[in-house]
Amino acid sequence: MEKLRVGIIGAGQIVETAHIPAYMKHRDEIEMVAICDLNGEKAKQMADKYGIAAYYKNYRDMLKECKLDAVSVCVTNRFH
Repeated sequence: MEKLRVGIIGAGQIVETAHIPAYMKHRDEIEMVAICDLNGEKAKQMADKYGIAAYYKNYRDMLKECKLDAVSVCVTNRFH
């Protein structure tokens, strides 16, 4: 079975305290492919810290360039 390829939009505290740890518990089934944040440096830091291959500043670029099966939208509710 192939791993579920996941992209993450948002690199805030909830991503680091909830989403990434949950994905890491299921490494055999899930691959975190990319992370995106308007603050590109923050996205890069998270990618480096958690071994996420790609990081983006624009979610449209991430969606266009990465073959994803799912996306976690981890931004403030008003931006969903």
